[in-house]
Amino acid sequence: MTCSACSNTITKEIEKISGVKSAHVSLLTEEAVIHHDETVTVSQLKNAIDDLGFEPSFISSIIDEAKESSERNYLRTRIHIEGMTCANCSNTIVNSIKQLEGVRKIDVSLLAGEATILHGKISPNKLVDEIEDLGFEAKLMSSEQIPAPAIKLKTELTIEGMTCSACVNSITNVLKSIQGVEFVNVSLMTEMATVIHDDSVKVDLLLESIADAGFDASIIQVTEMNVSRYHPDIVNDILTCCLHVYGIKDEEDVTKIKNAVLELDGILDCDISSLSAEVKIEYNSNVIGVRAILKVLTDLGFDAIISNKLDTTSQIDLLAKIKEVKYWRSIFLKLLLFGIPIILAARITPVIRQPNHWGANFLELIDGVYVDYWYNGH
Repeated sequence: MTCSACSNTITKEIEKISGVKSAHVSLLTEEAVIHHDETVTVSQLKNAIDDLGFEPSFISSIIDEAKESSERNYLRTRIHIEGMTCANCSNTIVNSIKQLEGVRKIDVSLLAGEATILHGKISPNKLVDEIEDLGFEAKLMSSEQIPAPAIKLKTELTIEGMTCSACVNSITNVLKSIQGVEFVNVSLMTEMATVIHDDSVKVDLLLESIADAGFDASIIQVTEMNVSRYHPDIVNDILTCCLHVYGIKDEEDVTKIKNAVLELDGILDCDISSLSAEVKIEYNSNVIGVRAILKVLTDLGFDAIISNKLDTTSQIDLLAKIKEVKYWRSIFLKLLLFGIPIILAARITPVIRQPNHWGANFLELIDGVYVDYWYNGH
């Protein structure tokens, strides 16, 4: 794919296939995300793209639980656990139980000796058995039905063609006018937009709305947000950041990082993968920022950087743009530093200086040469 016309062609062709619900093709990542029925095979999708003159390769296929979770209730099960002596015990239970089919979330309190599990298909007794198989004594305390978690999507896009704040405001207003869109953040510097919306709002509608405003947009990724446990007033302030942490050696480091991050005000959730050394944090942006989180990790002795979803070329372009802005800002400030004295000297000095005072003229000459030949030359 070389341009937006290629991605649009693939999208339209895929959506013609019977059983395909939607297709999102990203020119930036060279990936396509396709929602389809079980009747549609991977070979059928690959052949359709191949017939258009492109070379597709299969990455992965997963079952979409969004519709299922919106149509049924979940169970919140509390289990008393005996035998936990350290953080490794609780981490072992969490890592094992959350891999079971139907388990959405699990929290284990070492102090209270209790696990709270949000799950669907799997039965509470089965959860008790799984914990006992790990070598702990477990007893079912309670299990109650709760409404299915509200499903919202966070769509991240790249937008080309923005030149000023008027462009940003135009795109923001267009996206906010779509029914079901709750939050829009458009960055002129990074040429990216983040949109939080209901799952009823199709990503194609976002792309079409941006295109109607006169800009080219492509999808970076679409992620699912579980906002049922958050107060409605702060839903739009909830952001997720992914950090790559260097120096994680074992589960003790994982526990140390998780405890330190969760102690911060405004942190809602922290999930750490020891294999990939990636930390995914949900936080309230009105209370805490990414910089404060990075400082905590640095104080613990770890090196952390923000994981960027953009490819290397895009990152280089972005860094080049930032450096260019800093360069011209520096030039402008230095021009002001030497230009303002020239203006003052030319307007005010003739009134107060003595005739034939060659020193003031000489200073004006130096400043003028410095501005005209040095900075204008750059």
